Amino acid sequence: MSNAVAEQSRDATWRTRLSPNQLAAIEDLRQQREAMLANLPSHRGKRLDEALKAARGQPLAIAATLKEEGDKIADIARDFRERGVTRIIALGCGDSYFIALSIRFAYETLVGLPFDPQQALEYARYNHRLTTPKTGIIALSSSGVVPRTLEALWVGQSYGAPTVAVTNRPESPLDKAASKSIVVRAGRPGPPTQSSTAAMAALFLLALELAQERGSTPADELAARRKELSSLPNVIARVIEESDEPMRQAAQQLHSAINFNFVGSGPNWGTAHFGYAKIREASWDHSLPWQSEEYDHELTYQLPEGEPVFLIAPSGESYDRNIEIARSVRRDRGFLVSIVTEGDQEITALSDVAIPIPPMSEYLSPLAYVIPLQLFAMHLGIVKAPV
Repeated sequence: MSNAVAEQSRDATWRTRLSPNQLAAIEDLRQQREAMLANLPSHRGKRLDEALKAARGQPLAIAATLKEEGDKIADIARDFRERGVTRIIALGCGDSYFIALSIRFAYETLVGLPFDPQQALEYARYNHRLTTPKTGIIALSSSGVVPRTLEALWVGQSYGAPTVAVTNRPESPLDKAASKSIVVRAGRPGPPTQSSTAAMAALFLLALELAQERGSTPADELAARRKELSSLPNVIARVIEESDEPMRQAAQQLHSAINFNFVGSGPNWGTAHFGYAKIREASWDHSLPWQSEEYDHELTYQLPEGEPVFLIAPSGESYDRNIEIARSVRRDRGFLVSIVTEGDQEITALSDVAIPIPPMSEYLSPLAYVIPLQLFAMHLGIVKAPV
């Protein structure tokens, strides 16, 4: 690094929000991460059997997290209400950021507060200036040691904002730095699955507790959503049972594909990100997430013949647009895998493979609709694993 660049880095605004000890801790974590990555052998095709087993264990991880963390989540909701929180920012990198994208709809609809999913570096370096003591910060990191997420949390704290860590590792740097924590009861061998869905379930419960504290959702609607959340482990167990073999067969059929597209909108814009990330992690193939509207603007009429498109299309606000996407994939002779609500006819009729998901509110749909995408990625990685 040149002296001029080093001076500019030292003068960066975000650094002025942090103490020397905090800056040193972030640098230490950064160096640890660099050393780990430099010595990491190729994981292509490795630990996928364990990761597939973990994916099938998601109902237990979700149930355990909701049971063990329920009291702490209710306490966080009370704290946010007592502090007069008027805006929530959820921070993360990778899967943790995708979790934030997936739960925004639930928070803004049920809680009635602006909910801002932010990539951790973008918040810490550029988007922190409107933070106040009435901004609730939720920082997500499964490992609890991601330097940029810890940095973002501390930047938020510098404005007096209350902070919540969501992590699998109690006593991790992120857990210790936050005002309060939610500990996710999940493992993550190989590409992570249950650590994401269990975290989403916990944060959905927090949305319900906040809605109750604020009186922002009618009591009957709140009761229905609580009942739906409590039944979620059973629903996901059914989705796993019914989609595992079709996804294995699809992976066999698509093993020679060189790019995979994932299309979603609203809460399932996050699901599309999970889909592409699992492909990258499990088989190292090229993959892309597309917002439903942007797919039509960028890829329609340009989709290579036979290229797979995974369309995440629950009944809900964007279903009509997703029908149009399905028609365009069919017209362009792509290979359409659709994840749809049970009983769907229009998109199913246009699909090469259709995976039905039991009816549920669109708020919760990412937790179930992501399951077939996870299973497909693990099966594809196993099929394509180096011998």
